[in-house]
Amino acid sequence: MSLCFSKGLGAPVGSLLLGDETFIARARRWRKTLGGGMRQVGILAAGCHHALEHHVARLAEDHRHAALLAEGLREVDEIEVRGCDTNVLFVALPEAHCKALGTFLADRGILIAAAPVTRLLTHLDISAEDVRQVVESIKAYFSAHVVRGDDRLA
Repeated sequence: MSLCFSKGLGAPVGSLLLGDETFIARARRWRKTLGGGMRQVGILAAGCHHALEHHVARLAEDHRHAALLAEGLREVDEIEVRGCDTNVLFVALPEAHCKALGTFLADRGILIAAAPVTRLLTHLDISAEDVRQVVESIKAYFSAHVVRGDDRLA
């Protein structure tokens, strides 16, 4: 099992690999074989330490923000929300709208790699207000660009 410190915990880099003694010995050998070692990484380790000390308890906030995002997007007929158990959710978007939706959102300062199946996630730097802005912008796009009962661009 591995845990990434940079995603949910906000550390600059770093991951933790968990396993029994034999597994870790093999992983160290592979790291050395593939040239994956680093030197003078104390400052990076300090970032991971800070994240463990200060950001673990707030992961629940990311999960709440993702649930808020899922709830808002479920109100858009053209979007299918596929699961939301953590800070990650997947949404199915009409393929014909992906490019235009991405441009529409970018014009509002929201960057998204819109695809027929799009991964959305919340993290340390995403607030409840950010989530509301995303939901309202996506609703505005589909209100303006979809002929009801059809999924063609208006």
